Amino acid sequence: MPLNSVGYSQAEALKSHLSTIGFDAAYSSPLSRARATAEIIASDVPVSIDHRLIEIHNGDWQGRRKQDIAAQWPQEWQRWNTEPTRFTPPGGEAADSVRARVEDFLNGIRGSTILCVSHGVVIQTLLSILIGGQYIDHNAYEPPNGSIHTVWFRNNHVSDCRTERIA
Repeated sequence: MPLNSVGYSQAEALKSHLSTIGFDAAYSSPLSRARATAEIIASDVPVSIDHRLIEIHNGDWQGRRKQDIAAQWPQEWQRWNTEPTRFTPPGGEAADSVRARVEDFLNGIRGSTILCVSHGVVIQTLLSILIGGQYIDHNAYEPPNGSIHTVWFRNNHVSDCRTERIA
């Protein structure tokens, strides 16, 4: 699904906010909205499409509304909300699988100032790896569209991490 007018405005706002940053590299999920957002923000920096940044696949729940999932799979929905790192929706991707591919991505990126455009669960997983190694509770933190997560490193350790909602 392509960026709609709201998504395009959010991407332009992010581009404006980040206009003083010279990115060494830019990475994006292959999904069209993420890719388009990365291309808008990165301007002249080529965007590397990386399948490890794609959003978690929720199997039989994919594309369904939360209330519909809760009605059709009440016990599974309860487990998802109480044990999100230990429960996988029917036919879905396990949290450990997402974590493994995000760790693999992090081990391969190069540059000191990097743009990475992805999706909620991948962003949560990436931040959890970088700021302490624990899973971030998906109910406690869902990154909003148009948000920026900036992570600074000193001596190969995270020295600061900030989240801003721009758009």
